[in-house]
Amino acid sequence: MNRRTLAIITGCNGFTGRYLVSCLRESRGSFDILGMDIHDDPLWDVDIYVKSSLERQFTDTIRTDLENAEKILCFHLAGQIFNQDVDRMRINNLTATRNTLLSLVPYREKTVVLNVGSSAEYGYQGKVKITEDCTPEPVSRYGSCKLLQTQLARDTGHSCGLSVIATRTFNLIGPGQTDRLFCGNLARQIAAYKAREKDRITVGDLSAYRDFLDVRDAVRAYLILVRRGRAGQMYNIASGRMVKTAEVLAMMIDMAGINPGVVHQDKAPGKQQVPYQQGCIEKIRKETGWAASYQLERSLMDMIEHERRSFTDASKEREGA
Repeated sequence: MNRRTLAIITGCNGFTGRYLVSCLRESRGSFDILGMDIHDDPLWDVDIYVKSSLERQFTDTIRTDLENAEKILCFHLAGQIFNQDVDRMRINNLTATRNTLLSLVPYREKTVVLNVGSSAEYGYQGKVKITEDCTPEPVSRYGSCKLLQTQLARDTGHSCGLSVIATRTFNLIGPGQTDRLFCGNLARQIAAYKAREKDRITVGDLSAYRDFLDVRDAVRAYLILVRRGRAGQMYNIASGRMVKTAEVLAMMIDMAGINPGVVHQDKAPGKQQVPYQQGCIEKIRKETGWAASYQLERSLMDMIEHERRSFTDASKEREGA
């Protein structure tokens, strides 16, 4: 392998990993992409793939690749989001983070690590734009887990002399998002309704306000940060705009041309633990020039279209079977 930049993506088979691979391919940089995940095979176009749960350090597995690289950029995306066993999720995420960082310490002179965290770490900060200086007060177990991961990444970077940049990324959306999250679930239900596989669309509490960010903007921010960000710093990755989830529902129903009467709300508005959340992006904007470019309407329409195609393709496969 020529001495080029080695881009390591942990959790490369995930939703964000797919878009990060595409972003690297489309950028002006010359990358050898090394993907790591727990699956047997890579889902996306990577140059090197390593099956790993990150339960141990990976230095021996890819030592030659690390030594031959002129520069190493590591995007640490790996981590469990949905796990009923919270203690196990915490242990797995912290272990994966620790092993990723320690694997790269011998190459610290040429390495930058981006640890991707979550806005869930902030919890509820009131009706204000959340800056990086706000004290994290997570209200969910997931948020607490991610906060521990962020602290571990930053502390390890500082103590080991490794350049670690951290993000707190707000609510990601985009084509192909899991239906376990709000917008992904709506897009999936809309496609199912249009395909006559559902007779109504079911939603829960729609009182929360959220800062939704297109995943394609997020991965562009990640690439910019490993090039221009400052080691040891925290950066919010957000749209900087806040919208009520009820408004998102109305927009998607209208875009799909569906009668609002088919929507059934199975949960009355209650007391949200985080009723409002909006990110301030002045820091990343001033230091790197990054800002979100995808309008919410475009992101939602792309999600609806993606799910429509998925249902159409599935229908064709069934007909051909």
